[in-house]
Amino acid sequence: MVYLWDAPGPACHGSGVSGSLGTALDAAGEWLMSHAPSSARVEAAWLVASARTLEPVYELTGQAWQASHGAAGGLQWERRSHKYVAR
Repeated sequence: MVYLWDAPGPACHGSGVSGSLGTALDAAGEWLMSHAPSSARVEAAWLVASARTLEPVYELTGQAWQASHGAAGGLQWERRSHKYVAR
């Protein structure tokens, strides 16, 4: 399993792939605090081969974590789950 993180912002965009949840949360959090996007998201995914092309693709698991700036100036992470429908 890998963890994809994304932190879009008006002036710059940060994203990456990590091998552990902790590393992904740290990377997304650092980007969020230093580059001022409004939020960051981490999603768990499997690296699999596409059935049609056999190219590697990420298949989302439905487990996600959303971060925002907390009231005291720190980060606030909220775990979210969503049903992912394969296309």
